[in-house]
Amino acid sequence: MKTIIMFFALSIVLNTNNFGQAQKTLVRTVENIEDLAIHFNKKGSKIIIKQWDRAATRVFTTIAVENADQHMLDHLHQSGRYDYDLKNKDGKIIFDMPNAQQTITLGNTDLKETITYEIYVPYGVLVENGVDTQPMIGTLAKAE
Repeated sequence: MKTIIMFFALSIVLNTNNFGQAQKTLVRTVENIEDLAIHFNKKGSKIIIKQWDRAATRVFTTIAVENADQHMLDHLHQSGRYDYDLKNKDGKIIFDMPNAQQTITLGNTDLKETITYEIYVPYGVLVENGVDTQPMIGTLAKAE
């Protein structure tokens, strides 16, 4: 009986601390872009730009959360938090993720999320970072 109670108590403790790190990768492809302006200004985000020999621009967005589970991350995605907003302004395609700017609070703790944008652009496409919060890493490096 004592063993059953200890096992039950241990399973409760392990389940309450079972958040770990959840992760999701989203992919978006846009055809026929001449110039691209990037306005991903989520604090703590990382932008990696690579050139490739295809005509399309492809954005891989990896979202990692430290203090929530996969179910919570899936719910945030389905609710539109990580939706892209694409606008054509002065001949430039502007990528933005406006809903990710808001802080999410879980209980008394802010959601700890890291967003990485890996963007593949065709050779010759001008890329601008519209926000100075994070420098672009590997700017215009050749894709492997």
